Formats: sequence, structure tokens, C-alpha cells
Amino acid sequence: MHAQCWHDLDNTEYDCWPMEHPDEYNMIDCAGLEMSWVDRPPEKVRSGEEFNVTYTVTASYDFYQMAVTHGILKYR
Repeated sequence: MHAQCWHDLDNTEYDCWPMEHPDEYNMIDCAGLEMSWVDRPPEKVRSGEEFNVTYTVTASYDFYQMAVTHGILKYR
């Protein structure tokens, strides 16, 4: 089970989707991953303009337990 995440441009909730065939209906539980901005994106983002961001990702014990159970991580 691999997932992609999408975070809005603020510190609201983020969502995760499966890597294969993601769509607006098959969001999955992010399983103990938490993300927050350190250096946020600019207030206005325009198509074609690049910008840099920095964020933290925290993985809880529940995430590691799920990752081992689903074979994402092979060792405890």
C-alpha cells in the first residue's frame, strides 16, 4: 500500500490517496502521518511560477505498525 499526499496551501487537514488509480472518491487514512509547513508557499500562486516550501512530516508509532503490517517496511 503506497500513498500520495496532498496538502492545501495552509495548515488544514491533508488527504492521502493510493498510488494506483487515485481519484476524488478513494481517499485513504494517512495512517499516523502528520505534516505542517515550516516555510509556507506564497499567498498567491500562479500557474507556471516556481516556489519553494519546507515542511515537516511526523510518523507516529501507528504509522510504523501499519507499514510493517502492510509490507511497506519489512523490519520492526
